[in-house]
Amino acid sequence: MKKSLLVCLLLFIAAGFFTLPRNPLLNDDAATYALFTKNAILHDQWLAQFITPGDPASFYDKPPLSVWLLAIIPKIVGLNELTIHLPNMFYYLAILAILYFSLSGFKQKKIAFYSTRRPEKN
Repeated sequence: MKKSLLVCLLLFIAAGFFTLPRNPLLNDDAATYALFTKNAILHDQWLAQFITPGDPASFYDKPPLSVWLLAIIPKIVGLNELTIHLPNMFYYLAILAILYFSLSGFKQKKIAFYSTRRPEKN
């Protein structure tokens, strides 16, 4: 049972990383935070996020921690669409691992596995 759970988890992680370059930034919050990350790296806007750099009217009132966490990998490797997606993937995997291990300590590992798996589409 443990081997099959580990294989399923590794397949899920591999599928997530291999499909990552095919996921574009859509016109929603992901694109907005990608713009803030780009502005933080290129224009040193680490504390206050502006949609248009230098325009106080385009100020976006959000805490900067999310931009800092998104900017870690692009600041080191270089700014492109893939490096914007990578931190979110790592944080998602970390949350799944925390959820799995915290649930496996309380009850059966089977319940923990089913709690962290992706729901099936109808």
